Amino acid sequence: MIEAARTVMAERGIARVRIDAVAQEAGLSAGALYRHFSGREDLLLAVILDSAPGNELPDMDAGTEPRGLLTRLVSEVYAHEERMASITVTLLADESLSARFRELLAQAPGGPDEYPKGLARSLDALQQRAGIPPEKDTLTCAMNVQARCFHHATLERLHGPSTLRGMHTDLVDQLVADLIQ
Repeated sequence: MIEAARTVMAERGIARVRIDAVAQEAGLSAGALYRHFSGREDLLLAVILDSAPGNELPDMDAGTEPRGLLTRLVSEVYAHEERMASITVTLLADESLSARFRELLAQAPGGPDEYPKGLARSLDALQQRAGIPPEKDTLTCAMNVQARCFHHATLERLHGPSTLRGMHTDLVDQLVADLIQ
């Protein structure tokens, strides 16, 4: 059901996601979907929560260079924020949808603060190995990485590529450099 909702969102945009379209994509009846979700907003919240990357480090096999792990981790954050950009803009544009989302999110396990906390835990685990200076507060670093990725992804979505902002890979490289300086 989540994958079907994600497919419909990608095809139509979040504003035009309807339960019947998601049900059809999933090969179910709308009633079957309503047994799992009380409505469209609950389904959208489930997609959002499901799309958040795990708070674990990327595979840390012995041959992986620490800076490469850090780059992979920041790249995963960017990919998540890129997925969230269109969803967030849509939620903010509709005050009733935004209010309902806040209510649902308040009831969800963890809430929105868990993502940067999990990212900070990953940075803690990589701090010594990847050369992140010990005096850096990893929660502040995590929130900075998340905010800059979201900002870049949102502007990229709204305005397209920019020589001033550079490619998302440029941002990832800059964030990794900032982390280890």
